[in-house]
Amino acid sequence: MAYYTPSFEQAVELKKSGLLTTADAADWYIRTRIPAMRYNKAFSGMIDTFAVDPAHGLTRNYTNLIPVIAQLNDIGLRGYFSASGKTVKLSELNKWDCETEYHIGIENGYSEYRTYFKKFFDLAASHKIPIIVYSSPWPEKARNCKNFHIIMDFYDHMIKDLAAGNPYIHFVDYDYFWPNEYMADLFHLNQKGADKISKLAVGWVRSVHAFPELEAAHNKPARATP
Repeated sequence: MAYYTPSFEQAVELKKSGLLTTADAADWYIRTRIPAMRYNKAFSGMIDTFAVDPAHGLTRNYTNLIPVIAQLNDIGLRGYFSASGKTVKLSELNKWDCETEYHIGIENGYSEYRTYFKKFFDLAASHKIPIIVYSSPWPEKARNCKNFHIIMDFYDHMIKDLAAGNPYIHFVDYDYFWPNEYMADLFHLNQKGADKISKLAVGWVRSVHAFPELEAAHNKPARATP
């Protein structure tokens, strides 16, 4: 929330809901309105650059941003970003106990999160915005962990209960146990995995007709040229 500037009402709402303490809500409201505090990391980085090379600090900062800006503007790179280009290590997988490491009950004491999940779903429906819900990919090893499936099903049903009766919430059913070659670690995708999930996401978005205007323009017959 560091770069989102809340209204006073929003800060009060998060305090009342229990998501923030009074001090944290006040800090969020004030800090995001003071540039030196809001962008303190950016300012610190700039100061460090000038300290190394005072005569060319601004130029160096701009030069460092060029590849970042190019990446953001490259439509061919849009989609999910990868965690890294590496592949999960077998030693890491062998140490991972997906049968006993996870438990039901982490949501206890955090009812406000369910409340805000429901508010999010209702807000989307009020604006007729489709929401696509899917499970993130997991390493293939978890496919054979019985307890892992029980826990995934438990929380899947919990979220579906919050979306009950809402026609704008769509749940994706797909095989989310992926071979190791797509995983950077136990929880994140590498670039190959990011490319795969991006392509799947395009299909999911098309299936719920999330952008009817674009579909209409795409399907419009081309006008004959005299």
